[in-house]
Amino acid sequence: MNFATPVFLFVFFPITVLFYFIEVFLERRKILGVFLVKLRIKDIIIVCLSLGFYMWACFDDVFKLCIYIFMVWMLGYGITLGQRYKRTLGHVLFIMACLVVVYELVYFKYTNFFVDIWNSLFQKSIARRGILAPLGISFITFSSLSYLIDIYRKDAERGSLIDCALYLSFFPKVISGPIVLWKDFQPLIKERVIKIDCFVRGLNGIMIGFAKKLILADQFGACISQISSSLGK
Repeated sequence: MNFATPVFLFVFFPITVLFYFIEVFLERRKILGVFLVKLRIKDIIIVCLSLGFYMWACFDDVFKLCIYIFMVWMLGYGITLGQRYKRTLGHVLFIMACLVVVYELVYFKYTNFFVDIWNSLFQKSIARRGILAPLGISFITFSSLSYLIDIYRKDAERGSLIDCALYLSFFPKVISGPIVLWKDFQPLIKERVIKIDCFVRGLNGIMIGFAKKLILADQFGACISQISSSLGK
């Protein structure tokens, strides 16, 4: 789902804001509010909507993303336990966790690249693999590394599974970034204060971004594409 499409602007985004504010309103009720806060319904709603946003672009990849999120959370949990038991064990588990995360990126994005290099250097004929990289795998990988590194350095505490899912799947950044560090993202989960002026300022920023994308970036992209096509001929 592209941010500049009518589906996002007039369906997904309004529904997301509506659900969020309804849950905020319900949280302010006495008994019901305490129940909803403990269950973290607000965060679960955002995670579900983010997974729906991701699924809209590629249905199959959302299952890979869910497995990946659980894997990263378990790796972070292992690093924390390792550091509590023995410092050296924490180092080893951290290195192993980073290797696992990087391996996923290399496997999905660069396997055929290395196959081509190998065939060219050694005159082999190894067949290319039909591997399709999950959407946004680069941004997700770098975010995962930030999660693990910040935990290892103790710049931020290890989050719960919901925290990890919210961080890695958050729809404004999951596909095309920007890469937000876990130590910067975690405080936003714990302390969220809704102010009308901040909300309006955020909408203004979004609309300015859309204007730059549609008026400037798309037009420049079309020009560059025409120039490239003419040079290719």
